[in-house]
Amino acid sequence: MRILIASHTYAPHLNGQAVFTTNLAEELVKRGHQVYVLLPGIDRPDEEVHNNVHILGTSAVDLRFIHKDLSIALCESRQIRDIFERVHPDLVHVQDPAPVSQMLVREARKRGIPVVATHHPGPAIWAPYLPGENFVVQKGLVPLVWKGFLDYLNQADMVTAPSRAAARMLLQHGLSVPVRPVSCGVELQRFNMSLNKDRQALRDHFGLPQEKKVFVYVGRLDEEKRVDVLIHAMSFVQNQDVLLALAGGGTREDEMFQLVEELGLGERIQFLGRVQRYEIPDLYVAADVFIMPGDVESLSIATLEAMACGKPVIAANAMALPELVNAGKNGFLFNPGDSEDLGCKIDWMAASEGQWEMMSANSLEAVRRHDLVITIDTYEQMYRRLLTSTPKAQHKSSGLHLPRTFSNPYFWVVVAQWAAALLFLVLSLLTNNRPVVAAPLQNVDMLGPRMVESLQHWITILRQIDLPSNQANGVLLITQNIKMLFAGGGVQAH
Repeated sequence: MRILIASHTYAPHLNGQAVFTTNLAEELVKRGHQVYVLLPGIDRPDEEVHNNVHILGTSAVDLRFIHKDLSIALCESRQIRDIFERVHPDLVHVQDPAPVSQMLVREARKRGIPVVATHHPGPAIWAPYLPGENFVVQKGLVPLVWKGFLDYLNQADMVTAPSRAAARMLLQHGLSVPVRPVSCGVELQRFNMSLNKDRQALRDHFGLPQEKKVFVYVGRLDEEKRVDVLIHAMSFVQNQDVLLALAGGGTREDEMFQLVEELGLGERIQFLGRVQRYEIPDLYVAADVFIMPGDVESLSIATLEAMACGKPVIAANAMALPELVNAGKNGFLFNPGDSEDLGCKIDWMAASEGQWEMMSANSLEAVRRHDLVITIDTYEQMYRRLLTSTPKAQHKSSGLHLPRTFSNPYFWVVVAQWAAALLFLVLSLLTNNRPVVAAPLQNVDMLGPRMVESLQHWITILRQIDLPSNQANGVLLITQNIKMLFAGGGVQAH
């Protein structure tokens, strides 16, 4: 099969969607399929072949000043048509509702090509790009985002979600097409290979004390991961032999450092920074227990990977995590957001050292059904079934006759794309996300709410933003395209 995949993130990024999309593409290639992955061309060439996967980069807006993994692909209608003419895909598999993904879905519908859409986010669909506690985000933006997600997903022939909980969530929000829970999978063989390594040597490698009971969290230090709940929990832990190791980085990294200092937990919590992907199995083996404090996990690949290394797990009793953790068998569940209860569970686990071997065996057994081999088998079978069935019919036009510019759907894609980018920027600047902005007189200046005191001050700050060349080029390109659209010429190729 010739499979065209679209995603806004891919290796070397380490978020769940990037890990899954990379694994999916590379494993399909190993089975003899031709796979093309369309990505935002930020720090990527226009085209490359990596591990036999054809990676196509398209022009994009660099929004990493909001979040390190955020960019919005800017692809024009003629580029989309050219991609289809060149690739001749048998099937399209989109990973997110980015404008480019929606354009691919629309073009696939025109050509009678089946579409699979995978929904990765949990309930916190704004994360990690916007502050979830913000009233404007919760009451104004989130309902609109959910409507956009569902309008996009309902165009697919099949929707997949990483867990049963995530599938139920989509149905509850109004999904009308078939949805199937399919685990993102974990490379069991690769993680199992670290099980027999020298644990003492691995602790020395990561700078972890030999005499401590090491509880580890691996993942992003972003709002929805609730690492603050985990840090607060350590102030309730009575067992002084417990050391918490935090591996990863994110938008709340500085706040987590500050919180540890404020709570006086510097000797009980160790920051490991960003750990290389190939070292993660070794880190799990070096630790005793894995903790996942996030309460909006649509699956949690990190938890699966820890289980593949035989770790007992403490996790929030929310979303998909109870599907992975069987309380008392391979770990414990705590009340979501409850630091005191989490602290109690950490003490319970530390006192249950005699049961760790049993919990380890149960984790290894439970994770077997999430083997990446099973995941790829499932998608292959799904693709083949869709290829033998009739793709979903296109929606009929409303019959409205608008001027040529306004009846061009790609005009509205362009407008919506930049309206969303501007909204992300404004909300980020006005809330606790505090993006880093380059200023003429300083290397970096951290923007906080107090700095935005008046419209005059706001305009002054905007004038200090020094856009990198790739962002400036994106602004120039979109301005040119909008001018051409209003002139009635349509979007031009870039």
